[in-house]
Amino acid sequence: MVESFISIAFYHKDEEIARGYLRRSIAPLTITKIIDNMPIQGRIFFLGNIAYVILDKTFPPENSVRELKEGDIFYWPLGKGFGIALKTHIFRYKVNLLGKITEGLERIAQLKKGSLITIVKTERLSENS
Repeated sequence: MVESFISIAFYHKDEEIARGYLRRSIAPLTITKIIDNMPIQGRIFFLGNIAYVILDKTFPPENSVRELKEGDIFYWPLGKGFGIALKTHIFRYKVNLLGKITEGLERIAQLKKGSLITIVKTERLSENS
């Protein structure tokens, strides 16, 4: 099977702050639905070692995990959140692993709670992925 990586970028105040990718083979149904709903715009919130944006859609668990590594991108079914692990984190509940941040994780961590961000699909993967 050919691996499919979908490049994404995170914007705050019209400035690109981070890049990453979604890996379709990890959670194909969730990723397809998220891509169909892009761009995603919302306020960023922080909970311990995670940052997340609440989505207005709910997706079921898919190949879910509890343990996340720094930079992992995930979907949290219980909280309807599109999230990023700022550091290694073990969830109480299972989440759908989606991909990885390749650039700018520290810039996401520096945002203020409630900052408006936009997540978009981009044409190319970053050089670090």
